[in-house]
Amino acid sequence: MAKVIVLVIWNRFELCTMDRRKTVHADETSVNARANAIDRFESLNQSSELIANRRYITRISVRAAGKITFVDLSEVMWIQAAENYVQLNTASARYLVHVTIQTLQESLDPTSFLRIHRSLIVNVKDVKELETATHGEFVFVLRNGTRLQSSRTYNDAIKAWASNPF
Repeated sequence: MAKVIVLVIWNRFELCTMDRRKTVHADETSVNARANAIDRFESLNQSSELIANRRYITRISVRAAGKITFVDLSEVMWIQAAENYVQLNTASARYLVHVTIQTLQESLDPTSFLRIHRSLIVNVKDVKELETATHGEFVFVLRNGTRLQSSRTYNDAIKAWASNPF
């Protein structure tokens, strides 16, 4: 959900509100316009609180061989796209789920999972090392020795994740 920015401007004692490039001038009184702007700002705060309280999935159900298996996402080391499917890779098994990688990424906690390639998402707790590769790309080395190549498209997100907070 996109955030709506409300900008309040005083111009020659006339209050104007701007919302997504549309300008509304106060016709009645500046007090009514100000109240309208405050109402819009409060609705913006409510929608940003909804975004902040968003819940992410913690497990995913996998249907195979006549049964449903529940895979805890904390056990998934990396996710690889395969057209309209994704392959969940754990330390002990691989699972195929009918969902696109983009749809799954939107349901994953961004503090736990990092998109490193158009076909790869990695669980950040399983990253052991990050090596630089040619052309500004990176190689992620996981706990089990698996090496995953990133693409330049995701370099900004990778650098932000790998940088120190201080």
